[in-house]
Order: sequence, then C-alpha cells, then structure tokens
Amino acid sequence: MINLKKTLFFLAFVIEFLMLNACNNSQKAKQLQDSVQKTQKEIKAQATSPKTVEAIYQNCTVYTGSVDYFFVTEQKDTIKVNVLKKELADAETLIAKVPDNLIEDTKNLEGLPGANPQMVGKRFSLIYNDQNEVIEIKPAK
Repeated sequence: MINLKKTLFFLAFVIEFLMLNACNNSQKAKQLQDSVQKTQKEIKAQATSPKTVEAIYQNCTVYTGSVDYFFVTEQKDTIKVNVLKKELADAETLIAKVPDNLIEDTKNLEGLPGANPQMVGKRFSLIYNDQNEVIEIKPAK
C-alpha cells in the first residue's frame, strides 16, 4: 500500500512537470500547479494517517488472560479483536486501548462477565497500525 502511494505521488509529480511544460498560459500553469500540490498533500496525509474502520459492537468473550471483542462492519464483516490482559503482557506486546465499559459490571455476577448490554449495538472506530493490528477502540463520532 505504501508503494502504491509512493507511485501515485511520483505520477502526480510527473504530471505536474509535463503540464507545466505544455502550458503557455502562466495563469493555467499556476492553477494546475496548485491542483497538483493539493493532490500531493492529500496522498501524503493518507500515507501517514492510520487506517480506521467503523463497526458496531456485537459481543465479547472474556477469558482468564484475554478478551475477544466482536464487531460487525456495514458490509456485514465480523472483526474479532483479541486483547491480552496487561498483567500477562511483556514490554513488547501490543495491547489495544479499549474503553472500560465494553464489558458488563462484575459486582453482582456469578462467573465470567459478557458484553455490556448498554454498549452492544453502538458504533465504534477501530484504529489500526501499519501491521494491520488494532491499536485502539473508541466510540465513533
């Protein structure tokens, strides 16, 4: 994906060069140059911004050492996010930031908790890193 963005950036530069050489009218050349620079900035912004997917919270499964959170996208794709308990992770393990209220309150429960019924069906943003790992789950805006 990065190579595609680099290629697009290079092509935008080549187009700018060719069009500036082909234009006799300086006003048109300036407009074209501004347009190409705007496109280059948009491509750079896409390359540096993290991937974000919006999905609806469906359920979770709580284990002794981790929690599996399940989300469904508008395209009906299921996304499972496994989050290891902080106490069990070493310094190099990625642990996604997750809102505390996705799991139901355990005060009056017997056994393991499940998904918080008040949060099921709500829309969340899943933010990914460059390795396509979820690094954060937060309420969608």
